[in-house]
Amino acid sequence: MRAVLADLSTHVVQLGLLFLVGALLARRFSAHTAALVAGGLALFGVVSYAVGAIWYLSPVVGIWMSRSVPILCAVVLILAAVRLRPLLVEVVRSVAVPFVLTVLYAAMILGLGFMYGGYSTATNTAAGRFSWLLPVDNTLPYRFASHIEQFGHSVPVPHVGDWLSSDRPPLQSAIMLTQVLWHKEGAAALLDYQVLGTLLQSMWVLGLWALIHALVVRRATVALCIASAAGCGVIMLNTFFVWPKLLAATFALASAALILTGDSRRSTLRLTGAAVLASLAYLSHGGTMFVLVPLAVVALVRALRGRHWWATLACAGLSTTALVLPWIWYQRVVDPPGDRLLNQMLAGINGIDPRSPVTAITDQYRAVGWSGAAANKLQNLEQLFMNPLGPTLTDRTSQGISYFQAVISVIREQYFYSLLPAAGLLLILAFGWVRPRLAYRGDLRAATILILVGTACSLFWCLAMFGPRTTYTHQGTFTLVLLLTSALTCAGAARSIRWTTVVVAASAVISLVVYVPQFPIGSLPWTLHPQVSAFALGIFALGLVAFVALLWAYGSSRQSSPAVETLPQSRDVVGLARLSAARE
Repeated sequence: MRAVLADLSTHVVQLGLLFLVGALLARRFSAHTAALVAGGLALFGVVSYAVGAIWYLSPVVGIWMSRSVPILCAVVLILAAVRLRPLLVEVVRSVAVPFVLTVLYAAMILGLGFMYGGYSTATNTAAGRFSWLLPVDNTLPYRFASHIEQFGHSVPVPHVGDWLSSDRPPLQSAIMLTQVLWHKEGAAALLDYQVLGTLLQSMWVLGLWALIHALVVRRATVALCIASAAGCGVIMLNTFFVWPKLLAATFALASAALILTGDSRRSTLRLTGAAVLASLAYLSHGGTMFVLVPLAVVALVRALRGRHWWATLACAGLSTTALVLPWIWYQRVVDPPGDRLLNQMLAGINGIDPRSPVTAITDQYRAVGWSGAAANKLQNLEQLFMNPLGPTLTDRTSQGISYFQAVISVIREQYFYSLLPAAGLLLILAFGWVRPRLAYRGDLRAATILILVGTACSLFWCLAMFGPRTTYTHQGTFTLVLLLTSALTCAGAARSIRWTTVVVAASAVISLVVYVPQFPIGSLPWTLHPQVSAFALGIFALGLVAFVALLWAYGSSRQSSPAVETLPQSRDVVGLARLSAARE
């Protein structure tokens, strides 16, 4: 576990430097917390993507770029501390809490995940710690990055089974390459990748923080939204199993924050930033398109209502093209066809298909007909509410396991496969929409926006997936889970902060009861690593206490006004620093 903490510290410093520089740049245009967090995420993603591309072109140049990025960031921050100290202090105060929460959550999940050991086979431990043995998806970014680190573009990336390197977007691999300061091999390299992956998946805290702040709610409500998502079993599992789906959700939520904010000023810059973040979400995982398409419709409507709508659409389109086009080129030219996931989700075809996606989708729908397509979509909708296909409680107890283990297996399965059960006890908080006149208006408004966005994305998901019953929660990027838990929490907080706190705490306790034991759902032994690691248990406990304490302190602190804060339209950075100093 000491190696885990050492790797975590290294990656936190590298991530923090780049994130803080991005937030500092965003501060020139807005002082709102959502804009600062979104700016930090955008710079982190774009720079990592660019450095990954340099690694692909030349590993020799790539390693020096990876080492240069933190040095350059440190130099920028030192200059800012000398010349723009009040501005830097203000930015740090705005983004410190969500960033520290991200690090604490990563440490907590690493402690929980390695509670029974398994450091020498880190990715295999992650694949079986909280469920049955999951597939190799969590290792695909590592294999891609490791090959690029050694060979660049000179040797084609080998296939993993029948999976091509072009079948999965590259951003997590690019981030791994950006974080390389010295070469590691074997178990040490896998452990380092697992730690970095967990930190990246934990960044959903930053994305959700930006979105909830953009919707203008009370601090207590922000803290409860983070706590409810952190205690959700699906989020815990997929923070440790590091396929890049929560990383995609991070950028999607930050993009939604810039789109859904009530501030209409600087619409061209804001919606261009949203396009950049949406592109980074797509470059993390293709399944995020089921959320990005409905959000793009909202962004388009908001852009057309602006005075300079043509400039907004041009800037957003150019930034999206600049980010996505290199990856499309790699898919089509370097390792074609690169459309496996598209055919699998939209046409129900597993494996590589020689037909174009349009032809494959058309042929599949023609084969099932109108009635078959309608039945598929209806079953996709039903899957959101329950997964009826797994073994029953009786079937599990007949396999020789205890009743307690069987109950936990059933709960984990429903959490894993279906959207509404993933919210668990938080569904009780839907009472917040009853008799809305008694609710706090700001929180209830945020809850309504979140549930409407989540519903629109869910319906689009059900219609777009070919089916039947293909809308498993893990087929998306867990953005819908975060939207659902946050909507329910905001609704409950609108009626009663106290009772919502009780429900959120109870939900988290249930998740711990379900996921602390090592009880795989399938036919694997019920205890893969029977000895508890005391050090990992201590890290988990300390991380949990610190995480809850920081959320409690933030939610309990005084808030002068929830109104959106923006800076004057001055472009003089020195003038902005003086203005910030005068405010303090």
